[in-house]
Amino acid sequence: MVVSQYNSLKDYEVQLKKGLGEDQEFKKQLVDLNNDHKEDAIYLFSCGEPNCVVVLLNDTKGYIKAIEEQCFNYNLWQLDSDTYQLDFSLYHCCGESPFVSKRAYHFESNRAVLIENYVIINDDYVGNTKLTIPNVLSKKTYYITNSVQDYNLRFSPSIDLLDKNLKESFTFGCEEGTNIISKIKLKSTIAVLAELIQADRVWLFVEIEGSSLNEKCNPVDFDFEHQKIRGWISNKFVTKL
Repeated sequence: MVVSQYNSLKDYEVQLKKGLGEDQEFKKQLVDLNNDHKEDAIYLFSCGEPNCVVVLLNDTKGYIKAIEEQCFNYNLWQLDSDTYQLDFSLYHCCGESPFVSKRAYHFESNRAVLIENYVIINDDYVGNTKLTIPNVLSKKTYYITNSVQDYNLRFSPSIDLLDKNLKESFTFGCEEGTNIISKIKLKSTIAVLAELIQADRVWLFVEIEGSSLNEKCNPVDFDFEHQKIRGWISNKFVTKL
């Protein structure tokens, strides 16, 4: 049985203000997230370098805390008349970050449902000069496995050396001067989200469990836990499952 944690938004805000500094404020957005004809609340406030987001869902007897986590920013998308998606972005460390954590939620009744949870290269870090995500994703995901140990996972669909004008202190990759961000263990299960067909090669935009990556250079273990990673691989040494 789900138990309401707050009788009202005022009760939550009184508690929230106690934890904030005297000069700190919070932002509040009211919207019916789960299509039950009652207004829910999204709170955004500072909790260190990142912000914190709390989502309270309105039930018959009060408010349930459905989400509480850190992020640098969030976006609320209305997918249709009764469906919302809440997206979070969190960079992996202070200062300029090479990777960004992406999480997305839908809402059902009195709970938030995590539908996306992955790490990807930060476009700003690589100067927005490379194709890091496809323009569109495939309508249907399929799965493959790799027949080569330590298969290269790249942040862009290219085997060229990095442009020297690119932010060349990319020390978080596996091989200096390349776009290789990790190595995939042999016979891993890999989800294919899109394909890019070039003249000499087919590139696959994929999502992989962090546990399938070589420990030597694993952006998921670097600062994010229990997340997947997205990037590009060649289709040369893979088979469809």
